[in-house]
Amino acid sequence: MSSGPRSRTREREVEGVRHYHTHVSEIGRGVANRSELPDLIPSSTSDYPGSNGVHANVYNTLHIHQNQKQERVIVSETHADPHNSHRGFFFSHVGWLMMRRHPAVKKYGSKIDMSDVKNDPVIQFFDKYYTPIMLFAAFVLPTMIPVYCWNESWSISFRAVIIRYVWLLNATFAVNSFAHMFGNRPYNKTTKPTENSTVAFFTLGEGWHSYHHTFPWDYKAAELGAYGLNPTTAFIDIMSWFGLAYDLKKVNKELVERISRSKGDGTDSYWGNKHSHY
Repeated sequence: MSSGPRSRTREREVEGVRHYHTHVSEIGRGVANRSELPDLIPSSTSDYPGSNGVHANVYNTLHIHQNQKQERVIVSETHADPHNSHRGFFFSHVGWLMMRRHPAVKKYGSKIDMSDVKNDPVIQFFDKYYTPIMLFAAFVLPTMIPVYCWNESWSISFRAVIIRYVWLLNATFAVNSFAHMFGNRPYNKTTKPTENSTVAFFTLGEGWHSYHHTFPWDYKAAELGAYGLNPTTAFIDIMSWFGLAYDLKKVNKELVERISRSKGDGTDSYWGNKHSHY
């Protein structure tokens, strides 16, 4: 095979697909989303905060879910990845919102099975009324609360909301940029996602990306040692105690150890889990 840019891109695409099928065959089960939250309360509480800080005018709820499925499951770090970090830090952080989608994104995106998402009544509701819900949750309500609860001025309250909104957007985008470039790779050194505790802190547990991309079916999205830097998992576990979240998929510890030995960069996980290497 030639060593030109086109052939290298093709090699990365094939490698991304190979990693996915390798993971599925080893675990012997299908890849799931971050969690199974089929009931009204956990579904609505997980979607509503998303409306509080996401780019409503560009991507609705269905697009967000599809992007996440596509990035995690099929072709991470190729042209088919909507946030491909090989195109640079700025692109993976926010530039992807400013440009037309690469043809490969549309090609592979059309193959994503979105039936589970499209048939979810809660997601259908948020998708249909995304713009008014987002405007109310992100701007109107946060502005009104300080004004009516502790007599804050309208101008200061609104400016604080704008600062919070910009901060929240960048914290969210950091998962696609910082957590794909800065940090260690104890689970798979051949891919770009990393373990980044700073990103995890600001995103409630979404910074453990080396683990998350290596084992995308694990609802914890981390080799969890404590809830301190993964409160999202704590929320899902609480919902499971009430029977509102179930069929939560986990990764066998032996599989984590085996993959870490063969593909990891030799570093230990943030949680202190030591993976001996051959």
